[in-house]
Amino acid sequence: MVFSRTRDKLCVRAQIFLIGLAIAVGFAPAAMAHPDYWVTVKYQFSFSENAVTELGLEWKFDVFYSSQAFNRYDLDRDGAFSNEEADALRVAIFEPFAEDDYFVKVVSGEALQPMTLRSVVPSKEGDHLVIAFALSPENPLNYREMPLVVATHDEGAYDFTLSETDFLKVQGTYDPSCRFRIEDGTGPLNGISQTVALLCAE
Repeated sequence: MVFSRTRDKLCVRAQIFLIGLAIAVGFAPAAMAHPDYWVTVKYQFSFSENAVTELGLEWKFDVFYSSQAFNRYDLDRDGAFSNEEADALRVAIFEPFAEDDYFVKVVSGEALQPMTLRSVVPSKEGDHLVIAFALSPENPLNYREMPLVVATHDEGAYDFTLSETDFLKVQGTYDPSCRFRIEDGTGPLNGISQTVALLCAE
């Protein structure tokens, strides 16, 4: 199942500035005065019985950020990442995100849930860098027992917003009485817009 959204109702964008990773993607100091970077996000929820067992994400970076990454890591300029190129990009750009839990916040009930990184796959989509990755919880998240809410958010460096189309996919079967909603965050996610909540009727 695939979910989409409309720009008019749900597109929320905030101005933010890149404060890190200049060395990782090779930006010149002169270009660092007031850079803005945007990332569109897609989610995939994987279900088994009454629990979410994995969360997949896809990040699509803006053209300028992407061009810097391509120039630095697509060394043979063939339009694709070899295993060696993908590893170099992952280590330099993506691994530092671990300190911030990859900017992904998963809340079950009122508690933030620790997630473990399972895979990272960078690719090129036209002029854009795309990074697909998967996170899994320590224990399957029983969404029937309490609300499950996910957000991708960074307070300092990146502007994350939901993709205009196909922003949400599900794999497996989940309770049809439950519904996904896009809403402003509360509790641990207070102040964060565009959270994806899975809510079930009591």
